[in-house]
Amino acid sequence: ARGACVGPALAAGRAMVARLSPPDSVAQDYGLYAMTGKTVAVIGPFLLGLATTAYGQTAGMFVIIGLWVAGGLAVLMVRERAPTAASVAE
Repeated sequence: ARGACVGPALAAGRAMVARLSPPDSVAQDYGLYAMTGKTVAVIGPFLLGLATTAYGQTAGMFVIIGLWVAGGLAVLMVRERAPTAASVAE
């Protein structure tokens, strides 16, 4: 089931970067998106392993829940700018 959700989530993330990036920094924003994804792919398992080793499996689950909550709160702070006449014409 996890594999069925990863593909659409990645596609939605790329579409969100395209919508939120100013036209003059799209490449830079995609680079930041890619670097963030690779960094999180290392930090998440590291924190999970650290908490599980130090405190047990329950602590590892709390790390996962905490990362989900932090990600959800971060997404709630994203605001899309209203389209302007120039951007609609493009």
